[in-house]
Amino acid sequence: MELTVQKSPFLKALSHGQSIVEKRTTIPVLSHVLLSATHAGLTLTSTDLDMALVETVPAQVRIAGRICVPAHLLHDIIKKLPDLPIDIEINQETQQLNVKAGRSHFNLPGLAPEEFPEITSSSLTHHFDISTSDFRYMIDHTRFAMSTDETRYHLNGIHFHLFEEDGMKLRAVASDLHRLACVSINAPEGSADMPSMIIGRKAIAEIRKLLDEAPEQVKAGLSDSRFELSVQGGQNRMSFSTRLVDGEFPEYQQTLMADIERTVKVNTRALSDAADRVSTVITDRDRILRINLENQHAKLSAVSQELGAAQEEVDVESSGGDPIQICFNVRYVLDVAGLIKDEEMNLHLTSPDTPIIIRPANTNSEAYVIMPLFA
Repeated sequence: MELTVQKSPFLKALSHGQSIVEKRTTIPVLSHVLLSATHAGLTLTSTDLDMALVETVPAQVRIAGRICVPAHLLHDIIKKLPDLPIDIEINQETQQLNVKAGRSHFNLPGLAPEEFPEITSSSLTHHFDISTSDFRYMIDHTRFAMSTDETRYHLNGIHFHLFEEDGMKLRAVASDLHRLACVSINAPEGSADMPSMIIGRKAIAEIRKLLDEAPEQVKAGLSDSRFELSVQGGQNRMSFSTRLVDGEFPEYQQTLMADIERTVKVNTRALSDAADRVSTVITDRDRILRINLENQHAKLSAVSQELGAAQEEVDVESSGGDPIQICFNVRYVLDVAGLIKDEEMNLHLTSPDTPIIIRPANTNSEAYVIMPLFA
């Protein structure tokens, strides 16, 4: 292998791959990145056996070849090099990778490319293009509700599926059983009959980063067990694939269709700001935000043994009913209010011990559910 590559695209590719590569692993080669030089350029492959990223950057390849090198070490070196063309070659005697830029010269230990796991993708049964902004929107409005409880592995990700509602929609849902987030977009062309899937939490984080560098459209492919995303990011070409979570997402539609006894409309910013101010006295131990609804007012209050008490009142439009007090985790309320872009939002509620459903007042594509706390 002998080639010259520019620092910027090379460093960007290494940055993408190192977040997949495990720093500590019982399989040494999994802490490495596979470098492959061909006439198409320099291809970097990273994997943790569940996820894989294959990225090609432009390079002047004089001699083709392959080698595995420590991913994090190579990233740190390239990051610190001057912004000059980087010469890379394999020392055939020592099987080390020589990296040179200006007056800087490094010799890195390598492993035989045959030790690197073969990246094989299962036959993808469905292919479609999806708007980058739509995909980003679906992730950003649901991932906060993903579970981090490893024993509930089927909740450790985002569930995507098709459903019929004034035309075919693609819906993203996430829940940790304390809250639920659900958003929908028009189903992308070509996605008809696609199977439902759960993309795991770590894969969601990687996909979200790649979308920041993607053009207006990205290509998606999936089968019953795998999801693949192809991105043309500037000079670099990327293909990310991940094993899907093997499990059934819980039935959740009934939660969104629960009987509603009262609807309260409130200014989104007013409620968010009031909850944020009141939360100043809330500690990690006392996370309870109390909302008292009476007539056309909502009084938000919090009490802490260490920091005292706070309360604030906001105006609302209520469909009536007796006074009611509901308690929530204040962080859950702030998370949802921070995502809703509509000026107003609707709170749909029934009793102090049933979930509250929150929807933007003028948007039908979003719904959030928060379980109450008992104080």
